[in-house]
Amino acid sequence: MGHIYDALARAERETATRPLPATTYGQIQHLLKRAETADRRAQRGTALKPASRTELARRVGAQIGVSGRTVERHRDKKIKTATGEHGRRLKAAVEKTWQPKVKEAARARAATQTGITVETRARFGFTAAPGSTDNGRIRLITH
Repeated sequence: MGHIYDALARAERETATRPLPATTYGQIQHLLKRAETADRRAQRGTALKPASRTELARRVGAQIGVSGRTVERHRDKKIKTATGEHGRRLKAAVEKTWQPKVKEAARARAATQTGITVETRARFGFTAAPGSTDNGRIRLITH
Protein backbone atom coordinates (compact mmCIF):
# COMPACT_ATOMS: atom_id res chain seq x y z
CA MET A 1 0.00 0.00 0.00
CA GLY A 2 3.00 2.31 0.37
CA HIS A 3 3.25 2.85 -3.38
CA ILE A 4 -0.39 3.86 -3.63
CA TYR A 5 -0.09 6.38 -0.79
CA ASP A 6 3.11 7.76 -2.34
CA ALA A 7 1.34 8.23 -5.66
CA LEU A 8 -1.60 9.96 -3.97
CA ALA A 9 0.78 12.28 -2.09
CA ARG A 10 2.61 13.07 -5.35
CA ALA A 11 -0.70 13.86 -7.09
CA GLU A 12 -1.67 16.06 -4.15
CA ARG A 13 1.63 17.97 -4.42
CA GLU A 14 1.03 18.55 -8.12
CA THR A 15 -2.21 20.43 -7.37
CA ALA A 16 -0.29 23.29 -5.72
CA THR A 17 -0.72 26.59 -7.51
CA ARG A 18 2.44 28.19 -6.13
CA PRO A 19 5.89 26.65 -5.76
CA LEU A 20 7.28 25.77 -2.33
CA PRO A 21 9.60 28.34 -0.75
CA ALA A 22 13.01 27.66 -2.25
CA THR A 23 15.19 29.07 0.53
CA THR A 24 15.64 27.73 4.03
CA TYR A 25 14.64 31.14 5.37
CA GLY A 26 11.38 31.06 3.40
CA GLN A 27 10.61 27.54 4.59
CA ILE A 28 11.26 28.47 8.24
CA GLN A 29 9.11 31.59 7.86
CA HIS A 30 6.27 29.47 6.47
CA LEU A 31 6.43 27.03 9.39
CA LEU A 32 6.62 29.87 11.94
CA LYS A 33 3.58 31.54 10.38
CA ARG A 34 1.67 28.23 10.50
CA ALA A 35 2.61 27.81 14.18
CA GLU A 36 1.48 31.36 14.95
CA THR A 37 -1.85 30.81 13.17
CA ALA A 38 -2.41 27.55 15.06
CA ASP A 39 -1.60 29.31 18.34
CA ARG A 40 -4.07 32.12 17.60
CA ARG A 41 -6.73 29.56 16.73
CA ALA A 42 -6.09 27.67 20.00
CA GLN A 43 -6.36 30.78 22.19
CA ARG A 44 -9.55 32.05 20.56
CA GLY A 45 -12.26 32.42 23.20
CA THR A 46 -9.89 31.78 26.10
CA ALA A 47 -7.77 33.91 28.41
CA LEU A 48 -4.52 32.41 27.11
CA LYS A 49 -1.67 34.72 26.16
CA PRO A 50 -0.17 34.49 22.67
CA ALA A 51 2.98 32.38 22.39
CA SER A 52 6.29 34.24 22.29
CA ARG A 53 8.60 34.11 19.28
CA THR A 54 10.88 31.80 21.27
CA GLU A 55 8.02 29.42 22.04
CA LEU A 56 6.94 29.36 18.39
CA ALA A 57 10.55 28.62 17.35
CA ARG A 58 10.67 25.78 19.91
CA ARG A 59 7.46 24.29 18.48
CA VAL A 60 8.76 24.45 14.91
CA GLY A 61 12.07 22.97 16.05
CA ALA A 62 10.25 20.05 17.65
CA GLN A 63 8.31 19.56 14.41
CA ILE A 64 11.47 19.24 12.29
CA GLY A 65 13.73 17.64 14.89
CA VAL A 66 16.10 20.49 15.77
CA SER A 67 16.39 22.85 18.70
CA GLY A 68 14.38 26.04 18.95
CA ARG A 69 17.64 27.98 18.94
CA THR A 70 18.53 26.53 15.54
CA VAL A 71 15.17 27.70 14.19
CA GLU A 72 15.88 31.17 15.62
CA ARG A 73 19.26 31.21 13.87
CA HIS A 74 17.57 30.32 10.58
CA ARG A 75 14.93 33.02 11.18
CA ASP A 76 17.64 35.61 11.90
CA LYS A 77 19.62 34.46 8.82
CA LYS A 78 22.64 33.42 10.88
CA ILE A 79 22.44 29.96 9.27
CA LYS A 80 21.86 30.20 5.53
CA THR A 81 21.05 26.62 4.53
CA ALA A 82 19.74 23.43 6.06
CA THR A 83 21.62 20.43 4.72
CA GLY A 84 21.37 16.68 5.03
CA GLU A 85 18.66 15.14 7.17
CA HIS A 86 17.71 18.52 8.65
CA GLY A 87 17.04 19.91 5.16
CA ARG A 88 14.96 16.88 4.16
CA ARG A 89 12.83 17.08 7.31
CA LEU A 90 12.35 20.82 6.82
CA LYS A 91 11.24 20.38 3.21
CA ALA A 92 8.89 17.51 4.16
CA ALA A 93 7.27 19.62 6.90
CA VAL A 94 6.72 22.49 4.48
CA GLU A 95 5.28 20.18 1.78
CA LYS A 96 2.89 18.75 4.34
CA THR A 97 1.44 22.15 5.27
CA TRP A 98 1.76 23.97 1.94
CA GLN A 99 -1.54 25.27 0.50
CA PRO A 100 -3.93 23.12 2.56
CA LYS A 101 -7.09 24.63 1.08
CA VAL A 102 -5.93 23.91 -2.48
CA LYS A 103 -5.18 20.28 -1.53
CA GLU A 104 -8.51 19.95 0.25
CA ALA A 105 -10.38 21.25 -2.82
CA ALA A 106 -8.51 18.81 -5.07
CA ARG A 107 -9.39 15.90 -2.75
CA ALA A 108 -13.06 16.93 -2.73
CA ARG A 109 -13.07 17.29 -6.53
CA ALA A 110 -11.51 13.84 -6.95
CA ALA A 111 -14.00 12.29 -4.53
CA THR A 112 -17.09 13.78 -6.17
CA GLN A 113 -16.33 14.55 -9.81
CA THR A 114 -13.19 13.16 -11.40
CA GLY A 115 -12.45 10.15 -9.23
CA ILE A 116 -9.13 8.48 -8.60
CA THR A 117 -7.63 5.90 -10.94
CA VAL A 118 -5.26 3.27 -9.60
CA GLU A 119 -3.22 1.09 -11.97
CA THR A 120 -1.26 -1.93 -10.89
CA ARG A 121 0.28 -5.02 -12.42
CA ALA A 122 -0.39 -8.52 -11.15
CA ARG A 123 0.10 -12.11 -12.26
CA PHE A 124 -3.15 -13.93 -12.97
CA GLY A 125 -3.80 -17.45 -14.20
CA PHE A 126 -3.50 -21.05 -13.21
CA THR A 127 -0.60 -23.39 -13.02
CA ALA A 128 -0.70 -25.10 -16.38
CA ALA A 129 1.57 -26.42 -19.07
CA PRO A 130 3.84 -23.75 -20.53
CA GLY A 131 2.25 -22.15 -23.57
CA SER A 132 -1.27 -22.98 -22.46
CA THR A 133 -3.81 -20.14 -22.33
CA ASP A 134 -4.40 -20.88 -18.64
CA ASN A 135 -0.77 -20.24 -17.79
CA GLY A 136 -0.36 -17.19 -15.51
CA ARG A 137 0.89 -13.93 -16.98
CA ILE A 138 1.27 -10.31 -15.97
CA ARG A 139 -1.88 -8.21 -16.43
CA LEU A 140 -2.47 -4.51 -16.06
CA ILE A 141 -5.40 -3.76 -13.76
CA THR A 142 -7.00 -0.32 -13.75
CA HIS A 143 -9.55 0.56 -11.13
